[in-house]
Amino acid sequence: MNDRLSVFIGDGNGGFSSATSYQAGMSVRGVAAMDLEGDGDMDIVTTNRSASNLSIFRNNGDGTFLPAETMEGNGSQETACAAADANKDGILNLFVGALGSNEMILLLGDGEGGLVFSSKLNAGGSPWMVAAGDVNGDGNVDVVSANSFSNNAAVILGDGQGGLLPAVTYPGGNFALAIDLGDIDGDGDLEMVTSNYGSSDWTLYENDGSGIFVNPRTFQASSAGSCATLHDRDNDGDLDMTGIDEIDDLIFLFDNQTQVSVEEDPLPQGDFHISQNFPNPFNPKTTIRFSVGSYGHMSLRVYDLLGSEVATLVNGMREPGTYAVQFDGGGMSSGVYFYRLNTTGFSKTRAMLLTR
Repeated sequence: MNDRLSVFIGDGNGGFSSATSYQAGMSVRGVAAMDLEGDGDMDIVTTNRSASNLSIFRNNGDGTFLPAETMEGNGSQETACAAADANKDGILNLFVGALGSNEMILLLGDGEGGLVFSSKLNAGGSPWMVAAGDVNGDGNVDVVSANSFSNNAAVILGDGQGGLLPAVTYPGGNFALAIDLGDIDGDGDLEMVTSNYGSSDWTLYENDGSGIFVNPRTFQASSAGSCATLHDRDNDGDLDMTGIDEIDDLIFLFDNQTQVSVEEDPLPQGDFHISQNFPNPFNPKTTIRFSVGSYGHMSLRVYDLLGSEVATLVNGMREPGTYAVQFDGGGMSSGVYFYRLNTTGFSKTRAMLLTR
């Protein structure tokens, strides 16, 4: 916890250059990369707890950065941050968790290099780390917070227009200081995991598909549940969990036993249904099949892990029948994506894995 930002540039072979260090504000705790000016390169924002402000580092376009610009965050002890498009205008915005004032703050990017205050509310506790994603499947980005001194996790829904809905809190372990989102069970919604430093464990909540988190499970560390990330560690199409214990200096590996199907499932006739894409995992093309039970309007769209739409495959009227559409992930990054079929009275989301 110092006043520096260190940047490591990848060499393309799995390694990194030596760190370049930049002066930030006092007690840097959160870091987010986002294109503030719309010039195609990533700038960096830090949250500086002791300084109660933000530092903005503008990219020169070559991976070096201008000296920090200081910005007030509209809270006290700004600690955590996460970048996502909260108002669906194609420009990244910034969620900021303020530890001292127990607030979640939303700053909107103006596309010209600025961040403009939009809204804030009580976070249900003291945010130590935040993560953003669409947790209730409505197409709007939401934010979750590990609330350290409050021993809980908060789920704060976004309205898609730059506003935030009141926090809903879930019990966490003792001193929750990290949080992550990911689709553990492959059903198209995002599960939530908190890292609990005081109780030396991790708590994983299942999403019931509507943004309500149920069935908490505890995974034990040795001395401290310091951080956890959900990622496909073994490249088998599902998300695993890796935890860090900073006291014992250990990494804990948790393997997901579920499998993302790579077989086509049968499509029932006379009903609405969407099949698992095939092949899955895929690179770069895959086919999505769906059946339509009655004439009407429907849409089939693809989203990334943050809930941002990346492709529209169908958007119009369809007669009853069975259809197949191809999705081309060329030019997109490896990772988990979601596709959702929407029509009157039917909505279904599935996950697919693009590998490079």
